[in-house]
Amino acid sequence: MRAVGRALIPGYVETYKKADKILAGSTYTLNMLKDLFAIPDQRIDLFYENGISE
Repeated sequence: MRAVGRALIPGYVETYKKADKILAGSTYTLNMLKDLFAIPDQRIDLFYENGISE
């Protein structure tokens, strides 16, 4: 179902491909985005939603 959502939202893929820096709110999201869009480690960081790291 998520793939359908990505296809329907204009600019979804381009946003991630063109972004200089991406902040992910969870480890799951970080890994999903890295795998889905082949984002290199230097362009994506984990930024916990509640602001508290482990």
